[in-house]
Amino acid sequence: MADLGPTVVRSRIRIREGEPVDTILATAEAEGCDLIVTGVAQDEEFGRFRLGKTVDRLLHRSRTPLLVVRNRPRGAYRNIVAATDFSDPARHAFQTTLRFFPERKLTLFHAYDVPRQTLADNPTMLRRTYEDAVLERSDRFLEQMGLLGCDRTRPDVLVEEGSPGRLLREYVRVGKVDLIALGTRGSSSLLDLFLGSTAREIVEMVPTDALVTRDPGAPVET
Repeated sequence: MADLGPTVVRSRIRIREGEPVDTILATAEAEGCDLIVTGVAQDEEFGRFRLGKTVDRLLHRSRTPLLVVRNRPRGAYRNIVAATDFSDPARHAFQTTLRFFPERKLTLFHAYDVPRQTLADNPTMLRRTYEDAVLERSDRFLEQMGLLGCDRTRPDVLVEEGSPGRLLREYVRVGKVDLIALGTRGSSSLLDLFLGSTAREIVEMVPTDALVTRDPGAPVET
């Protein structure tokens, strides 16, 4: 609690017996919680962080947004990147992030693969055309949320070709990002996200805190 300093106004301690995930979810629902916060485990043999079974199951089952914390808190989040595939779940996740952090400048991030590059007569032109199309989708995505013309609240937009997990990991390292926001469809055990990647893989791969928000209309595993 000492790490949190003056940010904690009021807290209550609940101790419950039972299967951890069932108990956490039941408590969150009973208390009307808007957010579940959890840490990650550390592999003592290799010194690496891993999600662990409890966090993995929470990612699959929680309808409440889940904040997975890797690092000791040093203050408020300042550099937040919201990954998107422009879908309804991604829109819901982005709106949730805006609600939690209304005064923070966000970066909207999208990773893409250019289809059929090897068959193109001019691969460079194809990549440029595809990137322009992605940027147009970004503008439409922001316009749908009323953010396109708002200079103060409009997020920065970053689109890159390549694997989402690899690019986000590099961006976190270079850009000093302290929070990644993700949306999940929750339609399968893989939590399919964009371009064949998964929310779980990104949360496990990217060395920073992650806010994971489930599509409210998606089924929940039991």
